[in-house]
Amino acid sequence: MSTPAFCLGGGYASHQLDEICQAAGFSPNIVFEVDDSLMDDMLELERGIALLPKYLIERPHSGQRHLKMLRIDQPDTRIQIGLSWRKHKYFSNTAQHFRNFIIENYK
Repeated sequence: MSTPAFCLGGGYASHQLDEICQAAGFSPNIVFEVDDSLMDDMLELERGIALLPKYLIERPHSGQRHLKMLRIDQPDTRIQIGLSWRKHKYFSNTAQHFRNFIIENYK
């Protein structure tokens, strides 16, 4: 793949991206890692492509976007995420609501 690709920084995301691309039979031409805000800008400026999780694409606060999006069904592109907190430590109502939201919406 010769089209420049961007990926989210943070090691784990890069590892997952590599696995998904290898399963699909290609290696991405990752030119650099960016945060999600810069990712949006680079994509809007048509400077490359990216594989993004659905939650980043459908953020309500992103405003109108002019991106072409494709759903990838094969290979399996689901990833596992973890959520943890300390037992026996203060757990605010806000944190409890966030935890419950994640559990209810991302099973």
